[in-house]
Parts: sequence; structure tokens; C-alpha cells
Amino acid sequence: MTELINGKEASRMPCCGIYALAELSGRSLQFVFNWYKERYNRPDNWQGRTYEPHIFGEALKHFGLKKKRTLCHRLSKKITVRKFVDEHTAKGKTYLLMTGGHFLVIKGGRDEAICIDQGARCSVDDYYGKNYRVRRAVQIGGRR
Repeated sequence: MTELINGKEASRMPCCGIYALAELSGRSLQFVFNWYKERYNRPDNWQGRTYEPHIFGEALKHFGLKKKRTLCHRLSKKITVRKFVDEHTAKGKTYLLMTGGHFLVIKGGRDEAICIDQGARCSVDDYYGKNYRVRRAVQIGGRR
């Protein structure tokens, strides 16, 4: 089923940060979209584009999500999504990654890892952005 925000297909909107927060928090896309829009005073025509410090900071706290730093909190060396999954993930853990200006969620480690964003929910081998460079990554350690 297609997920909608204000009657529009989320997969066609620039709302990866909203999608990541919804996935991590278990809240609906519409709920997270409405919260972010109100909290950060976005205009009526806003389509969901988010700002890195908001997502990694206040938004995670607001939705009760604990942030644990990974080995790649702020990456100085180049590492792809594929390499991050192979070297820095663990079974049963969840991660929030930023590649360029894009957010995605990784659930699981290595062989069972699933990449999730507004356009995909698939294995890392099938993920269209597996060769994108990871800019920032944190492990999500559960609820506060």
C-alpha cells in the first residue's frame, strides 16, 4: 500500500527525514510530518525536507529515541552504505544514516540488514544507494 502525506505519495516527496523518524518511532508519516511542520514553523506548501541537526537532535529526543554514537558518528574517511553495513552493524540493532542530504534507516546487521527510506525497503545488496557515501551514522538504542 502506498503511504501518503497530505494525500500525496510519500515516495515522490523529499521527506526522507520524516520517513526515517516515522520508521524509528513507530508513528505515522502524517503524525511526524505534522509535528515537524508545526515545531519548525514550515510554510503550508512545505513538502517534508528536513534539516540534519533537527533530525539527529531534538526530533529523536522528542520521539523518545536514544542515540548511541557508532564508530562512524561523523565520518572522516569515505565509507559506503554497503561497507557501513558490513563493518559497523550488528544483528538486532537499528541505525540512522545520512548520505549527502539523504536519511535512511538500517535494521539488522550484515546478512539480514534491511535498508529503509521513503522509496525502498530491501536488502542492502538491492538498495539503490548502497554505494552512496555515509556522512553521519548513529545507532538508535531504544526508547528513553
